Amino acid sequence: HRDLHSFPTRRSSDLDVDLQDRLVAVEKYMTVAIPRFPRERLWHEFAESVEIQPGGEMMQVSDSAGAWIFQSESIKGFQLAPPLGSFAPRISTHILRGVPVRVRSAAMTIGGQTYFVQLATTLGHPYEEVDRIFVIVLCFIPVLVVIASGGGYWLSARALAPVDRIITDSRSI
Repeated sequence: HRDLHSFPTRRSSDLDVDLQDRLVAVEKYMTVAIPRFPRERLWHEFAESVEIQPGGEMMQVSDSAGAWIFQSESIKGFQLAPPLGSFAPRISTHILRGVPVRVRSAAMTIGGQTYFVQLATTLGHPYEEVDRIFVIVLCFIPVLVVIASGGGYWLSARALAPVDRIITDSRSI
């Protein structure tokens, strides 16, 4: 596993922008959903919203007392604690269950009530894909070298065939 300092800064900043965009979308959704639905129904409404939003699968929302209003299935395993008390917006990186996770946390006031939202995205998956591609490329390099050598030999033989004929004809003369 990589430590937190080995992750490129640009990747983290891209994820931070994505998490901020998702946070804005969640706030817009909450502004409409919270006054419209009773608290018992909010879990179901959030679950439907998470399913249709790209990257929304890791989200949790608690009220000011720390009671969960919504917690997506994929974030439950990471066991992020509900924020309590005064809560400044923040972005942080955690190692949760061996997986690096970027978390965006913020407080929102909707209808006079404060809610705490945490959105997360894993840093591990993109790097696992890069590692997998690297292994595949390493495996194919010898194959590509053999194919390129064979192709080069064939092309040079075809290109030099007229020269070979001239040499053969001149020897026979």
